[in-house]
Amino acid sequence: MTSLLQRWTGLCQLAGQYQIPVLAGYDHPEMDCRSWDGLWLRDPAAGSAVALSAGLDMLSACWVLAHELGHHFTCQRAEGAAAHLTTADNQKRWGQGRVHQPEEEAANLWAALELISDKEWQELEETHPESLDDISKALELPPAAALWRARAEQEKQSAQPPVKLRLDRKAQQLLSKPVNGQGGHQSFLRHLQRCLSGSTLYLTRKDFNRIREYLLRTGGGYRSRYQAIMDCALRGIEKSGGLRRFFHEPQPE
Repeated sequence: MTSLLQRWTGLCQLAGQYQIPVLAGYDHPEMDCRSWDGLWLRDPAAGSAVALSAGLDMLSACWVLAHELGHHFTCQRAEGAAAHLTTADNQKRWGQGRVHQPEEEAANLWAALELISDKEWQELEETHPESLDDISKALELPPAAALWRARAEQEKQSAQPPVKLRLDRKAQQLLSKPVNGQGGHQSFLRHLQRCLSGSTLYLTRKDFNRIREYLLRTGGGYRSRYQAIMDCALRGIEKSGGLRRFFHEPQPE
């Protein structure tokens, strides 16, 4: 497993290769380090540069640096001068998957792919198929890194038929409960209800990924419904011999 220091060193080497100065632990008497986390700047004449706040710990600094470099490698060069500021609020939304700006999404996807190799992701997803939080802890990275790596992986996957997941009585009862109101959770739970036939849930990999993502950031009554389904899925995964076997996906070489 790649260490946090190795990930940091790799990012710094990449920045150096493309002549992108990185000012780590930047501090200024007129700037509160708690009000910002990272900054990426691009000037058509001078090139790009990244600054990281002195208020970041090593784990957060590694992820923010990857994100800011992601802007450099995904931003359209024809746009001329550009800048991006990362704050604690940004990072909170990233960890919840709540990003609606295409440039932010592109930077996060690039960062996750750069930090986490295919081999690492495949191994950890098999070890902790049900928990993005456990995956992020094993990687020594913020939960946002695992969330966006999962999304990057999903973009590579072609649509597959659903698998049959046997739900226990608890999961059946929770999933069958009436869903009131409108919103993301309500829409998704109604979708899952339509995929339920008796005790069998027809579960796609995409829906599994969404349940796993919701478990990372959801509390209250909705969480208990997702957790009950995930508990059943985990039993099916273990019985099948792994996550990819459960979803009939190609095995890594």
